Amino acid sequence: LCLQAQRGRAPGLDAVPAEVLQSLIAFSSHAIFDLMFKAWVTAAEPLQCKGGAIHSIAKKAGGLTAANMRGIMLLDNIGKIYHALVRSRLLPWANGNRLPTQFGGFKGQQPAFASLMLRSFVNFAASKRVSTAVVFVDVKSAFHCLLRQHAFGTGDCFPAALADTLRREGLCVDTLLAEARRHSSHFVDQVSPSLARVAQDAHCSTWFVCPQLPDCFETTRGSRPGSPLADLAYNVLIDRKST
Repeated sequence: LCLQAQRGRAPGLDAVPAEVLQSLIAFSSHAIFDLMFKAWVTAAEPLQCKGGAIHSIAKKAGGLTAANMRGIMLLDNIGKIYHALVRSRLLPWANGNRLPTQFGGFKGQQPAFASLMLRSFVNFAASKRVSTAVVFVDVKSAFHCLLRQHAFGTGDCFPAALADTLRREGLCVDTLLAEARRHSSHFVDQVSPSLARVAQDAHCSTWFVCPQLPDCFETTRGSRPGSPLADLAYNVLIDRKST
């Protein structure tokens, strides 16, 4: 897993890049194994790995407002290696539950394949003089706003701060909780209890810091931006909502 970590990426708050971990793997492999074994058996990811520093970059040149900025999360490489392990165990279940028309986020697939199929269909229809219409739907702040409980059954209730936010948005918390239990049962009932606990723990007690502020902020919704787990919760949730 350490050797598969992507090189040339900015490190997290520990300032240890993947290149350093890989160059010292002969000396640190036992310590890394002990850490990950303990985290997995106890379903308790190290708190330092549950968050990182988030940096704002412009989506387009000249973007100066918050609406035109994108948050980039920098996580410790040790945490991303652990998440890669969790993802590798979750993928067989996710592959078995994905829709045939769902592309991206799975082995041997890229989102560009969906674009190729769509363009091929439109070109074929045009060659036959058949009218077509294509509808594009963009989910705003998808990775940051999704409810984790729908994907993995994280907790029996929403955190108080999240419940208050959902009520202010005009949503019924009781209805959302009932739907979360129904959706997450597809996950909880089909994977081993240990894997379910690990996945749920990975989406609890998450946090981030901003370079411009001294405070640490807890997050109660969204996936794990910057992590190998980032797209998995979203893909699972889209699958549940599409069926």
